[in-house]
Formats: sequence, structure tokens, C-alpha cells
Amino acid sequence: MNEKLNTFRALKEEDLLVTSRWCRFGWHMWTKYREPERVRSGIYTVTRQTRRCGSCNIADQRTIKKEY
Repeated sequence: MNEKLNTFRALKEEDLLVTSRWCRFGWHMWTKYREPERVRSGIYTVTRQTRRCGSCNIADQRTIKKEY
């Protein structure tokens, strides 16, 4: 049922509803990590990768390298 509601919510640019009950317990269906990106953070240059849950779209990041 949430899939139909999410279609309308996406068209209205509202936040999407969780489509998997396991996301509520912290068990996500992660996508593969994206290509590394370099981001300037204060005095550091951080190389990081991002992945998202296929159901609730929550993001997770990991830092690969942190340099001056």
C-alpha cells in the first residue's frame, strides 16, 4: 500500500513512507556504494562513499581517506 502512497507523495514533493517493515528495526536493504567523492571539510579533504536503503532511502557514508 505504501508504494501507491509514495507515488503521490513524490509528486507533491513530500517525504516518502517506509515500504519495508524491517527498516523500522534497523535492517535495511542497502544498495552498492557509489563511486568515491572528494569533499572539502574544514582543513581536511575527505574521500567518502555513500549508499542508500532501497526501501526507506536513508543514507549511509563511509570515510575512505582523510588528508590535509
